[in-house]
Amino acid sequence: MTTCPIDARPLVRPATGRPPTFCSVACRRVAEAELRRIDRRLAGLEVDLDALDLSIATEAYAPLLKTDRKRRAALVAAITTATDRQRLLYARTEEGDTDDR
Repeated sequence: MTTCPIDARPLVRPATGRPPTFCSVACRRVAEAELRRIDRRLAGLEVDLDALDLSIATEAYAPLLKTDRKRRAALVAAITTATDRQRLLYARTEEGDTDDR
């Protein structure tokens, strides 16, 4: 049995038709809102990463480079985390479930 990606409730499979993706319309809306938030966050993180990469490329002072590389690693980790969640939610919403309960 699969679970809802939002609140982890078990999904009851109907006798006919598509299996549900979310346990309710409310959970589907929460997922859609979360996807929009993740999209905005990723856009901001990518802008920050581009600016930092430019800074690293033009920086000549070694102590600052070390700090910038740590900041870059943190940005990349945040982007990876957000992208993983985004992929999960998009995969679930693209299953095309319209029979939410």
